[in-house]
Amino acid sequence: MRNRKVINSVLAIMIAFIMGGLMVLLSGDSPLETYSVLLKGSFGSLNALKNTIRYSIPVVLLAYSFSVCNQCGYFNISHESQMYSASLAIVMVSELTQGWPSWLRLILMMAAACMASIAACMIPAAAKFGLGVSEVVVGVMMNYLMAYLTKHMIAFSFIAQPGSSSIMSLPVSESVGAVSITVSTVVIILLYQFVMKKTIPGYRLSVVGRNPLFANASGLPSMRIMLSSAVVGGLLTGICAIGEMLGYYHIIYSDFAVDIGFNGMTAALLGAQNAIGMLLGSLLLGALKSGSVLLTVVTSVPAELVDCVKGFVMFFATVTFIRSDVWMRKGGK
Repeated sequence: MRNRKVINSVLAIMIAFIMGGLMVLLSGDSPLETYSVLLKGSFGSLNALKNTIRYSIPVVLLAYSFSVCNQCGYFNISHESQMYSASLAIVMVSELTQGWPSWLRLILMMAAACMASIAACMIPAAAKFGLGVSEVVVGVMMNYLMAYLTKHMIAFSFIAQPGSSSIMSLPVSESVGAVSITVSTVVIILLYQFVMKKTIPGYRLSVVGRNPLFANASGLPSMRIMLSSAVVGGLLTGICAIGEMLGYYHIIYSDFAVDIGFNGMTAALLGAQNAIGMLLGSLLLGALKSGSVLLTVVTSVPAELVDCVKGFVMFFATVTFIRSDVWMRKGGK
């Protein structure tokens, strides 16, 4: 089964790059030159490698957030709403605690971001497990709701930056270093692998996800375990928002979290929800984003090509995921 998932992921990536190459060829450019520039822009220098790691980290965290929920039967598609909620919490706490000690402000901002993200993740989960409403529908609506609420907040509320040429929030002065963000991500990767593969909670989570009826018959509290997975998923997204806001942006601008959840979902599907596989899938997507900067400088190929390749990767990864899931449900026959 594991070999089959690996083959499916490799095929999804190969087909996506072939389709992207055909698009480049039809536009009159060289696919080989385009992909060589992408590779150079991703791994061709120390700065390129740093950028690839920088863009891969949020994808890794969101991939794990999606995976831990999905393995428990909750399709976590509301990452955008969680990112917006956590980011708004950070900026609001920053403005409400002006003059407080910096270390205390930092702790409060991190705590508020995690709680806001967990709350946003729990809403679709509660709708599914409590009311029987599809979490996908609620999650997508949450994404739109929080996107528009964020635009309103950074344009008209007390966190809006006055006199700016475009709508954005007031800046957050506190910061978290890139090294701390990277080390924290590595720790999360190791914890995820250990908990999911070596502990009883990880085993219970996978049992509930595969067969909730069997889990209930075995005495496992399925509802509590499912909601716990939503808490963990929201926490990971909150950590992602902390890294992005306090590590790099320090402001909220319009649509800053658009499609970020789909990158995490793509990495999770490519990695077959295995810790190492999701890390490699995230590195691929981070490399594409990092390489797209040099692509627009050196060639005439637009950076939107990278979005097309990522779209093809997600499409074929989803198709192979569904096929594998159907194959597994039929007993691997």
